[in-house]
Amino acid sequence: MRRRAILRALVLVACSGGVLAAAVAVAPVATPAPVAAPAGVRTFQFDAAGSKLGFTVTRPGEVVEGMATQFSGTVRLDPEHPDREGSVTLEVDAATMVTGNRIRDRTMRNSHLETETYPAIRFASTSAKTKTKPEPLRRGEERPIEVEGRLSLHGVDRTVRIPLTLGYDGALLTADGNVQFTLTEFSIPIPQFLWFVLDDKVTVHFHAVAKPVTP
Repeated sequence: MRRRAILRALVLVACSGGVLAAAVAVAPVATPAPVAAPAGVRTFQFDAAGSKLGFTVTRPGEVVEGMATQFSGTVRLDPEHPDREGSVTLEVDAATMVTGNRIRDRTMRNSHLETETYPAIRFASTSAKTKTKPEPLRRGEERPIEVEGRLSLHGVDRTVRIPLTLGYDGALLTADGNVQFTLTEFSIPIPQFLWFVLDDKVTVHFHAVAKPVTP
């Protein structure tokens, strides 16, 4: 009797193990949930090919247009909190600025910008203020922002405020705006071409495109 009870128990254990093994074999393998992209401050790099950085100087009866052909920089921004911890840096190769007139360009570089002594024009932001509620950037939205920072030009540092319109499509950042300043506040002589004297005021205008930097 005892031997039969033991045999019966062994049979039940074996059957239970077979059922458990079968259940494990047919059970679906759980797929791990996708991990969300990390939120927070991201770094974007200016795309010089897709951006435009120009300047305008006037003189009686004429407007002189110019542009910088080589520049680089980065934007650090949290699209969820665009009013926090953002920053912009920009560096322009002053010797690559052109106006479409070789004689005028040579004079601008040598006598006014003195590019051999001051080869770079730099901007570094110190703050950014949104003119609307500090909400996350939405695709297709354009948001007005004022960026304040230090402009280093011709060996002189000045604080400038730049009003701009910021856009975001989920990947690329865009910024459009302009800023005005005078040449004399940066110790730059007012340009004179033949008998024409240009105005002291310069308007810098830009369309900037920045791509996310891959970690």
